[in-house]
Amino acid sequence: MSFGSVDFVLFFTCSVLVYFVLPKQLKNVWLLGCSFYFYYSFTTRYLLLLGCVVVGTYLWAHLLAKANSAFLRKGLLFVGSCSLLGVLVVTKYYQMLTQTAAAAGLKLPALAIYGQPLGVSFFVLVAVGYLVDQYRKKYKPESNLIRFGVLITFFPLISSGPIERGGDLLPQLKTPARFDYERVRRGLSRMLWGYFKKFVVADTLAISVDKVFGQEGTVTVTGFSGPFLCLAALLFAYQLYCDFSGYSDIAIGACQVLGLKVRENFVRPFFAKNFSDLWDGWHISLSTWFRDYLYFPLGGSRKGLLRTYINVMVVFLVSGLWHGANWKFALWGAANGVFVVLSKWYTRKGRPLERYNPLRRTPVLCRLWQFACCFGIFSFCFILFRANTFADAIYVYTHLLDGWLGAVINPGATIASLKAMNIGRKFLLLMVPSIALLEYVQWREARTGRQMADLLFSRPVPVRVVFWYYQLLMLAFFGALGSSNFIYFGF
Repeated sequence: MSFGSVDFVLFFTCSVLVYFVLPKQLKNVWLLGCSFYFYYSFTTRYLLLLGCVVVGTYLWAHLLAKANSAFLRKGLLFVGSCSLLGVLVVTKYYQMLTQTAAAAGLKLPALAIYGQPLGVSFFVLVAVGYLVDQYRKKYKPESNLIRFGVLITFFPLISSGPIERGGDLLPQLKTPARFDYERVRRGLSRMLWGYFKKFVVADTLAISVDKVFGQEGTVTVTGFSGPFLCLAALLFAYQLYCDFSGYSDIAIGACQVLGLKVRENFVRPFFAKNFSDLWDGWHISLSTWFRDYLYFPLGGSRKGLLRTYINVMVVFLVSGLWHGANWKFALWGAANGVFVVLSKWYTRKGRPLERYNPLRRTPVLCRLWQFACCFGIFSFCFILFRANTFADAIYVYTHLLDGWLGAVINPGATIASLKAMNIGRKFLLLMVPSIALLEYVQWREARTGRQMADLLFSRPVPVRVVFWYYQLLMLAFFGALGSSNFIYFGF
């Protein structure tokens, strides 16, 4: 039951209607039941595993809270966290570890693993974060197993986040919100905006990107020269942004309808002045999780400049592996880490170099250059992320500079390559106004510091109606609900 399916729309409508007519005592029971049903709709195989994670984390957190000895508390945290991370390693990474060991002449025992559980990368981090919070005594352990179960399994968040914290969500579950028409319509508007991003913009871009990078098991990159490989890389970066931020908008909007406030996951990342700032606005719930539970325990920026850079690299390496059970993801994380370190170094030490910047006296052009550089580097790194194999990624990187002159002097071949990427008149008529609308909304958000729904409901009714109808018409004529899954569902 993907977010993009009609089944989910019906399921969510039913869930909301029943939720608001139930008495307060039954609301969380209903949410827990809906969450397990949502998970069941994908697979029955890992329902028991999910239940064990909920009950095991709940019991372990209470043991941790009652332990008086510092040594015992550390031991309990270590065993509990390793158990949860062991679930992640066995279900997601064991095949990769087996292949790596075999390449090194070693043999790991065979395990009967039947695919990767939906959202395992997300709900394990929620559970580990909760245990660490209990170790740090940030708040008392949740006494109600039903409420705690909702924290781990909440259906708008379990498949791809945002990654919530117990200290933020549990107090809201203790005092469920009443129906509020204004809040509900803002939440629904946010969900519609997410559907528009995903099924109109991201999925249209995906067609062109797939023509170049191909689907898994196919090789098409060798059929395109440098300009079109570059274009595909840029389009994929924007596709991924619209796909994942669209999912986040749907999830956050669904929570808002139910009266729950959760973390923002994206804050205009491509408007960043430098690469470090870009990552501060990208997948925020994950980056702040790694900051609080990995970067700070490693020492953060408190132990000197070199140690800070090493800590940044460790975080990005782990983040890369978190994204996928493949060593190319680790390399992708390392590449991003290098650019973040360079960005941090320049912020600290590179100011004297700015006098050589020819655009320093024209702030607008300077900002546009910063945006372009950040987006270009981001797209360059994400070639590793999108390429089906490491060999495909190497081919793209080594051919990015090929064929530029030919593309200029032979417009007929250029047009043919663009058509091969499905970029023609229809693509431009659909994408230009849609991306212009997305960028305008983000620009207004950046200028005002307000979210899209707040901006929209401050405008006159005719403006809102045109905005909604444009999205609905685009979804009706060009979107295909349920035709594709969200990219981060695979993580």
